[in-house]
Amino acid sequence: MMNISTSLSTALSQSIMEHMNKDHKAALADYVRAYSEYQTFDDVEMVAIHTHHIDLEIVTGEDKVAVAIPLPESANDVSSARQALVVLAHESRRTLAKRAEATQETEVLSSAFVQDDNG
Repeated sequence: MMNISTSLSTALSQSIMEHMNKDHKAALADYVRAYSEYQTFDDVEMVAIHTHHIDLEIVTGEDKVAVAIPLPESANDVSSARQALVVLAHESRRTLAKRAEATQETEVLSSAFVQDDNG
């Protein structure tokens, strides 16, 4: 069941959630991966938008898990909600890219140590 924030009109909240769930699933997944402990899951859906956070629901196997993601800016109307979600998308992509880069560097260093031990 979708929960609607009192700070945004019901119609506006519903419209934002439907748009995000239909057109921006990848961004929702990035939000979860960047700002929660969950890295793998089967599906994600925005279930609420509030002034200072969004509520997402992820499906992992048979389980549904609620995940709250803080917004970087207040969402008080359609313009500020859009801006906050765009900023969050950019920030989450940067966070994930840095994490991937750090993982690659660790793998390279680990590989170098293995070669030193064997060589």
